[in-house]
Amino acid sequence: MANGSTAIAPYSDLLRSGGWTLAAILIWIVLSLFPSVREHQVFFAWMNVVMLLCVLPTVLLLIGVGYFGMKAKYVGSSACLLVAIIIAEVLNLIPFNPFALGLPYCLMCQGQNFSALGNFKAAELCARRLMAFWGADKPTHSQWQLSALTCLAEALQGQGRYDEASKVLEPMFKMVETNDVCDELQAAALSDFAGNLSKLGRAKEAIQMANKALTILNSMPNGAKEHLSLLSIAMSQLGIAHECAGDYQLALEWYRKGLAAKIEMHGDDALETASGLNNVGYALTECGQLEEASEKLEKARQILIRLGLQDTNNWAHVIENLGDLHRAMGKLDEAEKELLESLQLRKKRFKEDLHHTYHDLGKLYRDKRDWKNAQTYFEKALSAREKRFSAPTAQTLKEFAKLMQAMEKNAEATMMQQRAEELLAKTS
Repeated sequence: MANGSTAIAPYSDLLRSGGWTLAAILIWIVLSLFPSVREHQVFFAWMNVVMLLCVLPTVLLLIGVGYFGMKAKYVGSSACLLVAIIIAEVLNLIPFNPFALGLPYCLMCQGQNFSALGNFKAAELCARRLMAFWGADKPTHSQWQLSALTCLAEALQGQGRYDEASKVLEPMFKMVETNDVCDELQAAALSDFAGNLSKLGRAKEAIQMANKALTILNSMPNGAKEHLSLLSIAMSQLGIAHECAGDYQLALEWYRKGLAAKIEMHGDDALETASGLNNVGYALTECGQLEEASEKLEKARQILIRLGLQDTNNWAHVIENLGDLHRAMGKLDEAEKELLESLQLRKKRFKEDLHHTYHDLGKLYRDKRDWKNAQTYFEKALSAREKRFSAPTAQTLKEFAKLMQAMEKNAEATMMQQRAEELLAKTS
């Protein structure tokens, strides 16, 4: 299947849609120049309506992708893409309509918008509709098939439906194994695949996929901006996968490489750079390098403030990592304020990442000697992590054991330590 689908040019439908749109715009302009056409007001009005409907989906797709990819303005991007999807769905009712060819690209980008905004049910609807065009049984480029499955898995994960998400990803292993194409689109799909595996706690498989992506990219001529951007993503995914496996030192190495590539690609004041700084800052905190962690995380916070992204998942990550850093530095009141801000944002829109904040709140209240709250948050973190993660679960168990020791419950502490060691032995 993969060998046949990869023979199809990956952007063929999008290029055809763009070509037809450009032709329609030229015809529209030419016809509008004739006085005889303008004199027939009814015909002229209908012509304008029809031409507008034909060109709008592609135009709005370009604007929506620009807002999403370049400025991270998810609401503005969604407004453009929703209109494009509605019009394209109407045009799609006409068989072989070339002006509806951009519909799956609109659905993919809108699904990513909804995920970024925390509306995972809407993201699932987009992803399931996308499967009608890019499903595993459809004659489309294999990397778009991978992208469609990735979008659906991410939407399911956001709703806490981890078993379903894991099943969605299983066909992707076969697709990767049978696909011998080594291009940038394949590398991008593999990086996304690695990210989904990490979110499900499948660290070893995530490392394998991210390494495959990096191998493909390293075998290709470098220097182009798109190539550098994909390299930074693959490196970051390797860092996330090693973090998921509990190896923070190796995660830090890959996060640093990813950050260097992001800065070279996007500059010092971009969302991608803020994300890279956050990853490095988190790993530095875990490795005990607190001063440098403070520098990196504060830079990330300032970038997000300048970009006006205080209501996004990026902000929730940065503010939570700052909270844990300040806890480690003994600034407990400041840490509590930041962690509670992260908690409220994640409860509202990003529930799939609540386990991070629960874990850090458990450590905070343990250090504040608030045993009741500490135990409550550690239990919540364990409840969420045990469904997916091995190394992060072990991490919570170790911190929980410190609480039990402080409460002079040594038997419980010993049991938690033993459970943590058993889990870590499985990941090594």
